[in-house]
Amino acid sequence: MRKDKGDTYQAIADVVYVLLNNDAHRATKLLSKDMTVKVTRQGRLDTRAIRETLVVTFGRPNYREQQLIKLYKKAGEPFPVKKIQVRPYPK
Repeated sequence: MRKDKGDTYQAIADVVYVLLNNDAHRATKLLSKDMTVKVTRQGRLDTRAIRETLVVTFGRPNYREQQLIKLYKKAGEPFPVKKIQVRPYPK
């Protein structure tokens, strides 16, 4: 059992909470330079819907997240980054 498993579960809960409350498309939390937690809403936002499908992804950061990590390191931001990145729906 990994030592940081509880931290990952808490990060998933935090990211899902932020995504559902902001009506966004994607929310990402950077835990370290090698670990991210990302939640993506499937489909378009519909206020009449009674169900929503969310995809939870955790693991290595993708290219865009790697570029963001480089910027945070350059700025001296400590990990895990407290601010959760929220991306709205594309137009």
